[in-house]
Amino acid sequence: MIAGLCTAVLLTVVRVHSDLSGLVTEVTPMGIVSFELADSRASAEEMIIAVGKSPLKVNIILDFFLLIAYSCFFFFCCQAFISFFTKTWQRWMGYLFLELSVLAGILDFIENVAMLITLSENITKTSVWVSRHAAIAKFGMIALVVVYIIAMILVSYFYNKRRKKHG
Repeated sequence: MIAGLCTAVLLTVVRVHSDLSGLVTEVTPMGIVSFELADSRASAEEMIIAVGKSPLKVNIILDFFLLIAYSCFFFFCCQAFISFFTKTWQRWMGYLFLELSVLAGILDFIENVAMLITLSENITKTSVWVSRHAAIAKFGMIALVVVYIIAMILVSYFYNKRRKKHG
């Protein structure tokens, strides 16, 4: 519960910071996500010039806190489903998505470090490439975990409803 609340608060803080610091521009229409997904050194440099290093750096630092919060939230959700279900395959699925949630957090950490390197005076193609591909993998894993959590909430709801009906 606390991890979910922290995630919601930090998402709001990151969003407000994006709006107030001018992270959303014509060059960065998705804010920090545009920088995460920069496809070349030249596009990363263009974004840094358009937005400035300071707002990007602050957003990345906030994202370190956010990644801890959402990783914990997803982890605890998956752990709850592992405890709730009794069939082996259901528990196995819970462990799989629990591991995906941790891996998404690790990829986000790697992505943030790569973006900080990109913001340094020594922008490299490698740091931009690592950031982009870590972000793509992270977003994919987060999407899978969110779909799993929503599906398991629905399954749990209907399972409990049916169990109460049949006594």
